[in-house]
Amino acid sequence: FDGNHIIIPNITVYGNIITNLTANPSLRMKFSIGIGYQEHLPKVREVMMSVLTHMPEVLKDPEPLVLVSEFKSHAVIYDLYFWIDPKQSSGFKVKSLVMELVKARLEDEEIEIPNEISQVII
Repeated sequence: FDGNHIIIPNITVYGNIITNLTANPSLRMKFSIGIGYQEHLPKVREVMMSVLTHMPEVLKDPEPLVLVSEFKSHAVIYDLYFWIDPKQSSGFKVKSLVMELVKARLEDEEIEIPNEISQVII
């Protein structure tokens, strides 16, 4: 996917397990985003899923997922998973567009995306 040309010695091919990252015709993309603790989590999931399901570049099968993955001190962390066809769309471009649209929709719905706050005491 990075455009690298990789040469694998025959001994490596015959003696080890090889992971083929291009065998699957679909490519899974992922990103994480933090949401304020005061937000209604089912509504947050619904807003983010609506972005994923309305983008033509995001495949319907396998279906996209929006999952809570962590509780940090500053936010509830969501992981968004979605699949694209790398022959039709650039994974980097689609991921960037999804991130922009998710942020815009969350702001439209007045859902907080908090920053992690650090306090330095001197």
